[in-house]
Amino acid sequence: MTLGTDGSWSGRFWVKTAPKTYERRLCESIRVIGDKGLEITFHDGLLPPPAFREELKRTISAWGEQAQQKLARLKYGIVGVGSVGSVVAECLARSQPVTTA
Repeated sequence: MTLGTDGSWSGRFWVKTAPKTYERRLCESIRVIGDKGLEITFHDGLLPPPAFREELKRTISAWGEQAQQKLARLKYGIVGVGSVGSVVAECLARSQPVTTA
């Protein structure tokens, strides 16, 4: 991992493809827990930010375009959907835009 001058992290790992041969792979995102809590950096080439959508205009005006892009690119995992997990799942589902064909 490397830390850029703007404070963002980048990561790479090496996959063995043959004897004594390795291929570099870049990470889509890096999660770092530190003094500021959870910080997430995305590789825009591998996981590009979503394009602006009119139906999200009010949400973006509330917390900003960067926060919306970060939220849209996150992946969630919920273990158990009982009394608490079901509420969390519903809140997460409502926070994501719905795409229609």
